[in-house]
Amino acid sequence: MRKLLLLPLATILLVAPLTACSSSRHIDLSNVGRACVVLDEGVRHVDAVVDNCASSCAENLDLGCEVTLEGMDIIIDTWASYDVSDEVCIQLCNELRTTCEVPSLEPGTYTLKMGATETPLIVPDDTQDVCVEQYGV
Repeated sequence: MRKLLLLPLATILLVAPLTACSSSRHIDLSNVGRACVVLDEGVRHVDAVVDNCASSCAENLDLGCEVTLEGMDIIIDTWASYDVSDEVCIQLCNELRTTCEVPSLEPGTYTLKMGATETPLIVPDDTQDVCVEQYGV
């Protein structure tokens, strides 16, 4: 009789670790990283790196950016959100990069803004990339 009771208990102990639930973390990033206004063949766009070392285990990724023009302010909004499972996987860094269009700009001096960071952008003089960076927010 004791052997019959031990067998089901042993079976439960062996199966339980295999059916245990795994948990995950949700990551939300907004207006962090590096965003650059790039002039490419006469057209400006934003090239943004929202996270330079996201987990390779990331799932349910939502990544993007948007540029709005308010007077002489060019406002860049970037975002990334994803889930990271606690399951075992190879931990490699993935760069989360996105691009978005910049509205047509008349000549003048603009203020490029992302979060609390800003820098001037002169049109048409700035032919080099103009970047804003914000980390740890």
